[in-house]
Amino acid sequence: MLITNEDELVSFYGKPTKINYNDWMQASSFLQYSNKLFVSRAANTNASTKEINGVTVTADVDNNTVVNLTGDISAIKVGDFVAFGNAEEVIRTRYMVMSKSVDSIELDRAVSVTVADDNKIYSISQSMNAVYDAMQDQATEIGTSDYIRTQIPILNFSDFENKETSIMMNSTESKLKLISKNPGDWGNNIEVAIALPADFGIGKQAFDGISLDDLFEYFPVQGEFGLIVRYKGEIKETFTVSFDENMKDSNNKSMYVESVINAKSTYLFCKDNTDNANEIDSYIFSSPKGVITLVAGYDSEMGQDDLIAAYDVWANKEEVDRLCA
Repeated sequence: MLITNEDELVSFYGKPTKINYNDWMQASSFLQYSNKLFVSRAANTNASTKEINGVTVTADVDNNTVVNLTGDISAIKVGDFVAFGNAEEVIRTRYMVMSKSVDSIELDRAVSVTVADDNKIYSISQSMNAVYDAMQDQATEIGTSDYIRTQIPILNFSDFENKETSIMMNSTESKLKLISKNPGDWGNNIEVAIALPADFGIGKQAFDGISLDDLFEYFPVQGEFGLIVRYKGEIKETFTVSFDENMKDSNNKSMYVESVINAKSTYLFCKDNTDNANEIDSYIFSSPKGVITLVAGYDSEMGQDDLIAAYDVWANKEEVDRLCA
């Protein structure tokens, strides 16, 4: 992405951390005397695996959340992602460790792959985008483990377009999938309010202490809805959009939610569940469900291949500003 000043660097890539401070400060220093800096983010999106030495499964596992192990499992921590496999192949389905004892671990969901006696166990690292499925009216919300089961990393706009058919809705009642525009746990700080026409004009709050009506110059009408993005407690974006692919605004611009959000939002990609014709639920502070907070965004340690992939972005410099987020 083309960055022209330090404020943009903070807005798009965050403040410096103990991991990236050296690179971040070099970018900041460059921007003190130049207003044109292209920046890309490196992330481990290839699901690197490492065997946990001396630890194996002690019995076949079939549709259970508890896996009995033999060996020293002290290297396994609650919150780690693990995978299973044999001498020939690692099955890269990710499971989060929810709890552990001296000889077993409990996973976030039942094992859905073939795990046999004597299979080895691996730690698995992968950066992932934060996600959330906004549901149809009065539908049951989805658990975080279901997102982990189906997540795929989305690197940038071009990658989103290539992978869109592989992005799964996690329920037939899902109406709109929201995805942070980059992998990493930064996306867990994104909140989204979704307001229907009936929510306006009656004093409701979009977020705690923030009037919904004050965020829009013109209230959405039938067939439209408002979508508000907040990041780390600060309102960043407001959109009036529609699930009707043919809906246009007064300037004859598309109001279709995918077209608007994917092109204009700094923080989100979205995917419309076109198989679900029901109305979306209301997600504002004043509604029963409250606002959406994206979940299951993860960072993991980068390898040399991840840095090379970030540098390879520059192969087609004319496309850089459009493709990278």
